[in-house]
Amino acid sequence: MPKTIPIYWDDLTPSKQAEILAAFGENCNYDVFPIVEIPVTEEGFE
Repeated sequence: MPKTIPIYWDDLTPSKQAEILAAFGENCNYDVFPIVEIPVTEEGFE
């Protein structure tokens, strides 16, 4: 099973959070679901 590194809202800088809110609005569950998940191969964890 592939592993991922999830990036959540609180992982972002305040300025990046403001940029996303300006572009997409405030009602998108940013604090509940990962904004992105970066896939990592098994070799990437060594």
